[in-house]
Amino acid sequence: MKHTMQTGIAAALFAAPALFGVATPAGAQALSPDADAGSVTAAEPVEPSAAGKTRWTVGLGPALVPEYEGSDDYRATIFPVVRAQKDYIYGQLLGLRFRSNLINDPNWRLGPSMRWRRGYSDVSNKRVDDLNNREGSFEIGASGGYDFTFGKSAITAGMEFTQDVSGGHNGFVLTPALTYRGPLAPKWDFSINGDFSVASGGYMDHYFSVNSRDSRDSGLKEYNADADVKDTSFTVTIGYQFAEAWRLQMLGQYRRMLGDAADSPIVDDEGNPNNLFGGVIVSYTW
Repeated sequence: MKHTMQTGIAAALFAAPALFGVATPAGAQALSPDADAGSVTAAEPVEPSAAGKTRWTVGLGPALVPEYEGSDDYRATIFPVVRAQKDYIYGQLLGLRFRSNLINDPNWRLGPSMRWRRGYSDVSNKRVDDLNNREGSFEIGASGGYDFTFGKSAITAGMEFTQDVSGGHNGFVLTPALTYRGPLAPKWDFSINGDFSVASGGYMDHYFSVNSRDSRDSGLKEYNADADVKDTSFTVTIGYQFAEAWRLQMLGQYRRMLGDAADSPIVDDEGNPNNLFGGVIVSYTW
């Protein structure tokens, strides 16, 4: 059973390249939507702040995301961003997600990360909303990567690992990614990112299984989801530096649910394994 797309206002925000707090070519920035609905992941700029000074970035902008992983309904929500960077070291809060880098190096990145992952409460699909014990989860972990630079362009290989510490899904998610970033035209740049996520049995069971009680309460058929590669995504971001301190970014992502996640009745019967994300972001740096 399919459902209509909701409308609303959403937002996302700034930073710079793709998934794991890794660098981009000078001046280039990129954003990519995160796997779960209602969050956006930002990457970080390659150029360091002025020696000994801290550079701040704040921003806001509209975005539209699925209500949950594999949902056929969309919602809009607002994500502010706050980022502080000194040399190559930074910390960034984007919506309900925090990432950082503690290595003062132009190529290597490594630092702690944290995030809140939404549950299935208050979604439009009545059957999915009736599932039991699908609360959100607070995860902590680390992200890192390395930039291979050539001229004004860069290819980044990165990875992130997060583990639930709140008693939600009690599992982990591992996400490798590969990103290309480079200039497009004067004041314009772009990036393209590909990634996939491997989720533990605890994560998959929490978000995609349907036990006998769930089946009775929601009407969905019983289903057991095991540890698996749960999705893959491709993200394109175009950036425009329209003033010295102001930047506009436009992003789009296609995400495909895979394996046991795609076969779950939560996705296969009530949702859609093909998810789209989109957003427009404006940021200010000083």
